[in-house]
Amino acid sequence: MTKTWQKYEDEVYEECCRIYGEEKVERNVSKIGVSTRVPRQIDVLVHTDEGDIAFDAKYYSNHVDVKTIESMIGMYGDLGVDKFVVVTNKGYSKAALRRAHLGKDNVEADVLGMGELKRMQGYWAMPYAGRNCIMLVPPFGWIVDGEKSAHPEMSAVLYRCGIDFEEMIYKEREFAYVKFWDKDDEIHTIPDLMEHHRQECVEADEGGEWEILEEMPYAIAKFKHTKAVVDEYFGYREFENFILFVVLLCGEEKWGRNRNKLRYMLEHAIPGHVRRVDNPDESGPKE
Repeated sequence: MTKTWQKYEDEVYEECCRIYGEEKVERNVSKIGVSTRVPRQIDVLVHTDEGDIAFDAKYYSNHVDVKTIESMIGMYGDLGVDKFVVVTNKGYSKAALRRAHLGKDNVEADVLGMGELKRMQGYWAMPYAGRNCIMLVPPFGWIVDGEKSAHPEMSAVLYRCGIDFEEMIYKEREFAYVKFWDKDDEIHTIPDLMEHHRQECVEADEGGEWEILEEMPYAIAKFKHTKAVVDEYFGYREFENFILFVVLLCGEEKWGRNRNKLRYMLEHAIPGHVRRVDNPDESGPKE
């Protein structure tokens, strides 16, 4: 039986319920534009701690193009919804994806095929190292991947939805990874760890520049490389027994849209403690 646009919208709604939980998802929501004063319908609206995200089901005979994204950025900006995802049955052009990701508007956009939406594995993960763990919610438009870390010391890697892991590492060069630092006598605070990282960066690239961007309630620092095409941004948050740090790599031109993503990961990380299954009284693996 041929699928109709209504069945396609049903499918998008059901996938959003699977990912976010049915209690957070509404469908066929009507909002009145701030400027136009015209009511517009949102196919699916998801309420998250990061704000509302609109999902727009596009059941087209052709792929989504730049004009579609441009018009939707205008529409959702007028409705006061600053995050939306286009879910398309026919795919999308590379130009449409670039416009969604690289636009300088206040509206954040993303484009997914239905297959990509179905591969989204829920809205949080629990990276860990040794006895320490966090519950981590990826920022809008990103996924958290605990299986494909490029280095064994990375507890998890985060990158944009709808992009291949190898393409993200070697072509897009826009991703983040999570690590843990156990507090000890030498490095016990965020300033201690920041200085440690500064020294490591300068030793590797003497011409690079270290800059502290934010210090409260968490810290963010930047290292501008002379020997790499991307810069490193270090985000730190202190917990009782460890310091969480998230390293985000991207070009300087992409930092504007990624600053809030790094902040979001730091702000919403919930600490935990890992216990061995074979010995629940033990707080973690033996050293």
